[in-house]
Amino acid sequence: MSTAIQLIGPKLTQDNCAELVDGACGKSKRQIEEMLAARFEAPAVATVVRKLPCAPVAQPELLPLPAEAARPAARPSREPAPTRPVLAPLASDRFKVQLTVNRELKDKIETATALLRHQVRDGDLATVLERAVDLLIEQQMKNRFACTERPRKRAAEEQKSGSRHIPNEVRRAVVARDGLRCTFRGPDGHRCGETGLLELHHEEAHALGGPPTVENIRMLCQPHNQLMAERDFGPLFMQRARSTLSGECSQR
Repeated sequence: MSTAIQLIGPKLTQDNCAELVDGACGKSKRQIEEMLAARFEAPAVATVVRKLPCAPVAQPELLPLPAEAARPAARPSREPAPTRPVLAPLASDRFKVQLTVNRELKDKIETATALLRHQVRDGDLATVLERAVDLLIEQQMKNRFACTERPRKRAAEEQKSGSRHIPNEVRRAVVARDGLRCTFRGPDGHRCGETGLLELHHEEAHALGGPPTVENIRMLCQPHNQLMAERDFGPLFMQRARSTLSGECSQR
């Protein structure tokens, strides 16, 4: 609640106090920031690519003179903490993005901007990055879930005995049904909101004869997928399986 007060405090007036407090109740920090941005739009920020100043070099510690031997040693200077990336809402449909990149990525961005100048005449960085992210999403959706605008028309895939392969048409159908979000629900019925580390889970375990069908496959995040595996095979079995897999990976 203290975080909510810090966020809405500067915006409170006698006229909007009740509305903002009610709107902030039960919301996360990100949700409150987006609510405030939709109501109090901030101006767009300028596109800037600049080199950050180098971190100060720590001076070598001098040996004390005999008369100063009793003095406490000076504390070494602390290096500045690394800056965190910023993704802050400016309005309901505009966001500020700020991060620190290395020279290799900066050079790649400049190369991409130059290659797109025939299409993006003003070299707008937001447009260039959006094109790059669109391609990355398209590639990952195709590689992981066989999602493409032009799926190949072919006969239904024959499942080899013992194979864990999930047919492409099943992958696409599961993504269309579940979306890119974990489908696990807790005892209170609340659905997990995780959208990262997603995996295709066999509701009836593959090792127990579960088929790779749309009805038996659903989207789970990695932690909940492991939780379901422990439900089917027990925590001790899964712990041994993960230890074996970790040992095999370390030997490669």
